[in-house]
Amino acid sequence: MTTDRDNAVRQVLWVIGDRENGWQPGGFATALLEAWAHADHYNDMQLTAAFPALGEAVAASKRGGREALLVMLSHG
Repeated sequence: MTTDRDNAVRQVLWVIGDRENGWQPGGFATALLEAWAHADHYNDMQLTAAFPALGEAVAASKRGGREALLVMLSHG
């Protein structure tokens, strides 16, 4: 069974260009991820509070890129 966290990680992987491990996000998730790309710190926190799985994946991507996301998948 795929968790929300795994789904979020795979969506972020897709957005950063990893088509092998990522899953193409739907329209709503795409819009959220685009908003995250433009969010200041306050709005980043607001988005993370509302969508914690995506927030965790976005934060990992900012910290460690693709490798950090793959670690998240392997430690499910």
